[in-house]
Amino acid sequence: MSAVGRDELANALTFVRRLGQLDLADLEVIGRTWRTIVAEDPPTWFAAEGSVGLALRTTGRQLAQESLLEELSEVVRRRGWWRLDRIESAEGQALTEAGVQYAATLAAIALLVRDTVPTHEFELIYSPFARVIPALETDERSHRSAEHVTPRDATHG
Repeated sequence: MSAVGRDELANALTFVRRLGQLDLADLEVIGRTWRTIVAEDPPTWFAAEGSVGLALRTTGRQLAQESLLEELSEVVRRRGWWRLDRIESAEGQALTEAGVQYAATLAAIALLVRDTVPTHEFELIYSPFARVIPALETDERSHRSAEHVTPRDATHG
């Protein structure tokens, strides 16, 4: 893995460790924010998700992803995220652990490929966490606006 890939993995692992420090109230904020974002513009959310997936394949960071997801799974299990299934909003909508875990998984993977995902798409994917866990500072390569990776680029890389 390149130095950039190692830096991105370190930042993603830091994010996962920070998730392990959150309480249920923080997770509820994340879950409700994620729901609002997806409900307001599903095509934009899922296009950003697709960019993250394509970036993962293009960069070849699948082994790093496996390591990252093992850590995240341990956080979810150890911290008892299943307790979210009992939290209801004023509107009577209960959260589930699955929704928060999905958002956390996608944000962690987006951090892993942050150096290649367009900034606006990274920011959208990370936005449910922005108030609770401010985006991690990385080196300047990760702060530049990445060019969008197309399927053609992925097959000719």
